[in-house]
Amino acid sequence: MNTKLRKISTAGVLSALIILLGLTNLGMIPCSPTVSVTLLHVPVIVGTIIEGPVVGLVTAFVFGLYSLIRAAISPAGALDPFFVNPLVSIVPRLLIAVVTWLVYSGLSRIKELPKFAGYIVSAILGALVAAFAYTILGSVEALPKTFVAGASAFVGSLLAIFFATDDKKSVVAIAAFFGSIANTVFVLSSLVVFSNGLLTKEVAILVTTTNGILEAVASIIFTTAIVIIWFGYSNRKISRINSETEE
Repeated sequence: MNTKLRKISTAGVLSALIILLGLTNLGMIPCSPTVSVTLLHVPVIVGTIIEGPVVGLVTAFVFGLYSLIRAAISPAGALDPFFVNPLVSIVPRLLIAVVTWLVYSGLSRIKELPKFAGYIVSAILGALVAAFAYTILGSVEALPKTFVAGASAFVGSLLAIFFATDDKKSVVAIAAFFGSIANTVFVLSSLVVFSNGLLTKEVAILVTTTNGILEAVASIIFTTAIVIIWFGYSNRKISRINSETEE
């Protein structure tokens, strides 16, 4: 199968998976009576990592278009009618692919640096993430400042240590994390702008620090597992083709 045909097939399968997960509600994992974690963005992240930004953007567009059509036909929540606006339903989804690809391709290049340089970049990356976490968590007035500082430092340190390992899976996991966070942040930000005050900035930040983090963790687990299986299959297939060619 040539590269172009493979990309088209992958985009089609992942797009169909998004629609299937949405129609059957299998893409929603209930964590409590009031909190559910969505997995509809995972195919977008997977497609971006395994086949590149074009496939990622195609699946992201399908995700956004599905959200728009569902909001127009059968809105279920108070905020659903606002998803009829493409700036809420489609544009933020496209940014999932953009962020995922930038993080994945950027970190893949960093992994090729000498080990010492990689450690320095890992420390800088961890510090930036810690600063971002502190900014987000610090906006929630109910959280004690000591907790905010400790949690931010922990997240930043964990990410730095994780990325400093030689395991290639760390790049996939980090890209999945940021792709998922991008989905949460950009969708909620657009709702804050276009919902006429129905969703406030404070509530959006609270959702980001609860649902957003849970969705990011779920995204890491499912994306990493799928990508490992995919790359493992692809490598075995290439090896088999090469051996048959040599014979």
